[in-house]
Amino acid sequence: MPTWQGWLVIVGIPVVIAVFVLVTIYPFLSTNRPLGRGILVVEGWMSKRQLATCAEIARSGAYDSVFVTGGPIAEGTFFSELYPQFNTIAEVGAHQLASAGLTTVVAVPRPEVAKDRTYHSGLALRKRVLGRGPQTMDVVSEGPHARRSWMLYAAALDGVADVGILAVDPIVYDPERWWTKSSGVRSMIGELLAYGYATFLFYPNPDEDLERMVRKEDAQ
Repeated sequence: MPTWQGWLVIVGIPVVIAVFVLVTIYPFLSTNRPLGRGILVVEGWMSKRQLATCAEIARSGAYDSVFVTGGPIAEGTFFSELYPQFNTIAEVGAHQLASAGLTTVVAVPRPEVAKDRTYHSGLALRKRVLGRGPQTMDVVSEGPHARRSWMLYAAALDGVADVGILAVDPIVYDPERWWTKSSGVRSMIGELLAYGYATFLFYPNPDEDLERMVRKEDAQ
């Protein structure tokens, strides 16, 4: 039988590991490394409140323009009923930012893809800025999605732009107590798994991937 000191170690180590994970996982995923200039890239799928925060970021920074990314709106969804005049999430996000007072907002939609949607949004952005010389941009994403967005946009824009990242807080749970709500737990687990996939099992080639994406667009 272990001594009381042994039991303390046996019980204490898992507790320390659990506390460490609870304290560090959100700051790790919800990273902020902005460059503070150039183009502000906003992921258009975020909520109206988060997009209003993005508008404040655009006004307070030294940004030349604001681009909004996002894919097609599926028929029969809430977005299609609420915004029948738009075909893509990028257009919806641009509309929300314009409603928040921004005047130079450009929608940069991506085509429909079965997987790697964030990366293909980055490829659509690559297509948009190719030939303009070296670019600098900050991507704005939601909380724990930020680190993965940063990595995938940087991969898609390799050799074309320097990419920074900004994270806006989620609205459905408290980021400092994410483990107290099921939405926070699902978000952390999902994003951690997705980040692991993007880090270890995803092999981007932006030039070839962009060519394939353009061919698919032309065929539609």
